[in-house]
Amino acid sequence: MHILSLQSKCAPSSPIVRGARDTDAHLVHSVLWTGTPILTWPKHKHKMCSRVAASMVNATGFGDQMTVSSAEEYEDRAVQLAQSVQYVPHHEPSGAVLPRGQGELVQLRRNIYLNRDRMPLFDTERWTRNLEKGLLEAWRRWVEGTMYELSDEWEACEGDEKRSGCIWIRDDDPVEITRMD
Repeated sequence: MHILSLQSKCAPSSPIVRGARDTDAHLVHSVLWTGTPILTWPKHKHKMCSRVAASMVNATGFGDQMTVSSAEEYEDRAVQLAQSVQYVPHHEPSGAVLPRGQGELVQLRRNIYLNRDRMPLFDTERWTRNLEKGLLEAWRRWVEGTMYELSDEWEACEGDEKRSGCIWIRDDDPVEITRMD
């Protein structure tokens, strides 16, 4: 029942297309926190709804294994991950023999789960530091009057705002993701 309800919330209504709402971002975050991989295709590069899941899976450090670039690649990757799972007998010290999963999908799930405390996606302090950097930059542009393109102040400035009206935050904190292969 839990799998069914999670699947109905996570699975796209059509094979590929799905829009992102606020609840979707929280759901993706929660699903990744459990160690469950999410396969995503950012179909529309300039739409937020296409970029949310891709951004989040990339913030795990394993985005290369969960992001695809076409509908065909999406289907192929899903089948590849599903077919990679094999169950082999594992002998417990108690003498019991239990099935243990192996394969790329099991390994990806293990990597996500065991690294979640080191991932930028789940590092609230890091996120807060970067948000503060962005707010300080927005305030600087406001005070200096350089937030408006073609204003006298903007014309005279030589800062990042000349390249783009967007505020890009550089995150120099190291990320120590360990791949358990």
